Amino acid sequence: MARPREVKDGRVWITEGQLKADIAAAYLGAVVVGAQGATSWKPVVPVVVEPAAREVVIAYDRDQETNKEVARGKRMLVAELKKLGITVREAIWRARSKEEKGIDDALVAGLDIRVI
Repeated sequence: MARPREVKDGRVWITEGQLKADIAAAYLGAVVVGAQGATSWKPVVPVVVEPAAREVVIAYDRDQETNKEVARGKRMLVAELKKLGITVREAIWRARSKEEKGIDDALVAGLDIRVI
C-alpha cells in the first residue's frame, strides 16, 4: 500500500504492482494498493477493508480491454467489494501508445484520468 505525503483524495485506488502504486499515490494524493496482478485480487480485499474504505477506484492497465484474464480478475474484485458495501469506480484514460497502458505512465504523461 502506497501513501502520499498529503492525502487529497479520500478514495482508495487499486492498480497492478507496487511501483505503479507508489507513483500513482504521489501524483493522485491518494492511498493506492498495488495488487500483485489483476488476477491476484483476493489479497487486495482485506487491505482495502482495513482502512474502512467506502469508495474504491480500480485503475488496472488498459490492456484489460483485450486481456480476458485481467478483465475477469477485475470483475471478480468488483463483485467482492460490492458484496462488502464498498462503492466501486473505474479510472479510465485514452492511451496514445502501448507505453501509456498503466496508471503510472498516464499520470507521468499528463493524460486526463477520468473516474466513472
